[in-house]
Amino acid sequence: MKALTFLARRFVAGETAPEALKAVALLNADSVRATVDILGENVHGESEARRAGRDYIELLDAIQASGVDTNISLKLTQMGLDISTELCLEVVEGIAMLKDDLNPEIMRVVFKDSGFKDDVVKTNAVQILKQAGIVDIR
Repeated sequence: MKALTFLARRFVAGETAPEALKAVALLNADSVRATVDILGENVHGESEARRAGRDYIELLDAIQASGVDTNISLKLTQMGLDISTELCLEVVEGIAMLKDDLNPEIMRVVFKDSGFKDDVVKTNAVQILKQAGIVDIR
């Protein structure tokens, strides 16, 4: 991966949350917003899906602490959609519940997946987020 880093540098702000959020802060200083995601899709097991959910919760916590203006990009396949709809929605709900704990001024979620099994799962995930008070969803 290190050998190809120079090619991806323009699109990948960092390999860790602090690196990425430092890059976002620089963009914010130029009045530019960013979207941050955690690389990975199509997990192969429940533990991977739940780990992805925990990783996003840690990322949101770091975003809140840093004060940067950024979106997060959720990939439902990374939350376990290919394993089960129920698992995927549980992981999304865990992320949504963080809204109450952090109480950020703005929390935006951008869905990145385009190959959903059906739109019902995305609709349900959006409703879970809205019930948690996250209304800026794209």
